[in-house]
Amino acid sequence: RRGGGVAKGELTLPDGSKIEFDGELIFGGDDKAIPQAVRKNLDDWENKRYKAKIEYAMSYYPDGTPIGAEMRGGKGSVRTPYSYHATDGATFTHNHPRGDGMLGGTFSGADLHNFAFGGNTTSRATAKEGTYSISKGKNFDSKGFNSYVAKVEADVRKTYKSEHKKISDAYNNNEISYNQATLMQGKAFNTFLVNLHNAYLEGQKKYGYTYTLEKRK
Repeated sequence: RRGGGVAKGELTLPDGSKIEFDGELIFGGDDKAIPQAVRKNLDDWENKRYKAKIEYAMSYYPDGTPIGAEMRGGKGSVRTPYSYHATDGATFTHNHPRGDGMLGGTFSGADLHNFAFGGNTTSRATAKEGTYSISKGKNFDSKGFNSYVAKVEADVRKTYKSEHKKISDAYNNNEISYNQATLMQGKAFNTFLVNLHNAYLEGQKKYGYTYTLEKRK
């Protein structure tokens, strides 16, 4: 089984490249809600697709068989059949591609809306840093969770936009170079993703779900 850990301020990938951010990126253990029958197919698919430059998606029945064919999307989204989210007990997964120096990042608000109101037990987003996995508990509060996500996104985005403006202003005033501005903007966006991740970790008990960032095997 894969354990937890913390990356403080930067994450070094297996290929030696680094991803920088402010704060701590917290890893957890494997998502225990995923049926054993699903795990091997899931790991194989995610290990195959996490480096892709466009989004792909798959969904599995609790016995490990695919609900449908792999779906192919674009750089920022992938359309999926209703059954991928509506099937009771399903495990839905997709990949989050981003460029060099960037985290793939945790779930978007749209990802989590689908999770909150769908029949699937688990949703996953696999990325270069690992796989984010969220699962419903017995007391999952879908409406409360959905409101929480909206508030978290608004708060964290506000902080990011403020930082983004500071960097843009510094560049426009010739205080920093274009290359410095680009690196700083990338780091600010990574920090935005880390802050979202930490907020999703904090909401687990209150809204009745489990959430983790699994390390890649």
